[in-house]
Amino acid sequence: MEVEANIGSVSLVLGPRLRIVLAVLLLNANRAVSTERLMEAVWGDTPPVTARSQIHIVISMLRREIFGPGREEMIRTQTPGYLIKISPEDLDLHQFEKCVATARLLRRSGELNQASNLLRAGLNLWRGAPLADVQSLRLQAGVTQMTESRLAALEDLFDVDLELGRHHQLVAEVAAAAIENPHRERLLAQQMIALFRTGRQAEALAVYREARQTLLTEHGLTPSDQLRAVESAILRNDKSVRAPSAIEHPVPAPVAPTLLPPSLPAPPAKFVGCAGPLRRLHDLLLKPPNTGSVGLGVVSGRAGTGKTALVLQAAYQLRDRFTDGRLYADLGAENASVSQVLGQFIIALAGPDRPLPDRQAHRAQLYRTLLAGRRVLVVLDGVEDEVEALPLIPAGSGSAVILASRRRLPVLAGARQVNLGMWNVDDGYALLASIVGPQRLAAEREDARRLVRLCDGLPLALKVVGNRLAARPHWPVARMVDRLLDDRDRLDELAYQDMTVREGLAREYEEVSPTAQSMLRSLATLPMEEFRSSDAGHLFDMAEAEAEDILASLAEVNLIETVNNETTPGLFRMWQLVRLFVYERAAEDDVAPDARMAEPRPTA
Repeated sequence: MEVEANIGSVSLVLGPRLRIVLAVLLLNANRAVSTERLMEAVWGDTPPVTARSQIHIVISMLRREIFGPGREEMIRTQTPGYLIKISPEDLDLHQFEKCVATARLLRRSGELNQASNLLRAGLNLWRGAPLADVQSLRLQAGVTQMTESRLAALEDLFDVDLELGRHHQLVAEVAAAAIENPHRERLLAQQMIALFRTGRQAEALAVYREARQTLLTEHGLTPSDQLRAVESAILRNDKSVRAPSAIEHPVPAPVAPTLLPPSLPAPPAKFVGCAGPLRRLHDLLLKPPNTGSVGLGVVSGRAGTGKTALVLQAAYQLRDRFTDGRLYADLGAENASVSQVLGQFIIALAGPDRPLPDRQAHRAQLYRTLLAGRRVLVVLDGVEDEVEALPLIPAGSGSAVILASRRRLPVLAGARQVNLGMWNVDDGYALLASIVGPQRLAAEREDARRLVRLCDGLPLALKVVGNRLAARPHWPVARMVDRLLDDRDRLDELAYQDMTVREGLAREYEEVSPTAQSMLRSLATLPMEEFRSSDAGHLFDMAEAEAEDILASLAEVNLIETVNNETTPGLFRMWQLVRLFVYERAAEDDVAPDARMAEPRPTA
């Protein structure tokens, strides 16, 4: 695994010193690394007199060559040296560690299939030995640690697959790993078990004898208790090394595919806007990143951005590609649970007469078996916890899954994201026209476009005002504009029947910490819509890195959003509707206004 730098699809060739410095910064991502430590990594104990100035030159070259104009601040000067600011999701090492940690949790809860899938996804991120092209003795400890982490994850995978009874598929894979790592006795024990279960008892015992001879000859040691126990168990044909028996609730063989009854809500009668996200969702469902993997898409965005409408429209348009039917569940519904949803899906797949296992892990196993050989689209709405939703994700190819969530769900290995933001004025106008009627809007075009801006381009808000106008054909659009101009009443106006903007904002606000709520209230007082993490740090007299973490928690639930502007990295935006809600909540909670707080500004 070499140190790689890419800009788009172009791979850059970095010199030896640039690779060393970049490797040290990435291994300590988002933490300051001293100049002395960088000097030691490049020159060891004998740095030249000009070492400090040379490190400065290397940093300048990295900023220029890798990150380009306007993005140099990804590498920042910070006492006592330098810091690289990078999202954890952009680091393969971080993604690997997240996959392994989640897999270990799943294994403990009995979700063996998903644990195996996550471990393989994490291991697939590796491409050879770590830092293979970085020549630095000071980095060897980090290389050793990464190598150990990879081998431990590989051994975890073999244990899980052996628990699943996949010894036939593992024999060659475990043997190759044992040849590369002949002193790892856990691997040797796994190789012996896989050989024994496939009827190759003599070869299994030969592995033990060869390992014992090697240990005695090279190190004067005897095999570990673990290895001796496996040898003894094989000789006794002990249950501990035999293939696992059927689970408590036997899983039937895959059934012949049959067409599922419709289970999705109807798609929106008029689907407006979101053409780009809809095309992307089609692509990522039909073209999974790895052959044999399930197509997995996450549609995220704040409440009211049209996530459910988008996923239902995609499911409707793709109905001919998933010929065995579609499954739908709203995990955000009251009293919804993954175990209940698994039961509903099993009944849909196998009929009402199929006995349901009591334990969730056994239901998940039965569900995946029933999906084998089918092409089914699974739609999961209202997902808040990606780990909780893992049992509902099929294994293998053929089927696909769409998850809709107010969060980005970064833990899901192999998932690709479609994030919905606020609509532009043209798309918002089109949505209003689909509700009110194009002729009525055309007569008051500028007021209609102003109405879109007053709603922040939020689809839910536009549906509210559109339905209110449709119910009052005698109202001019300008009257609705006038009612929204008063900031103090705007959230009251953005409610119609069971649609309310305030409710979604309240859910998002209550999910963040009190510190984040306090920061949001202070940010709402700033005299501009866009701000940087340094502004937040100054308001709270805290380190910028700490402020960035709090801002990230606010962005995760879409109370603020990052501004994709290459010339101003680290820039955030707060929408006016959020700002108005924050003022309202501060008044309700009787929060003393900060000296810097101002009255809400009127919006044109």
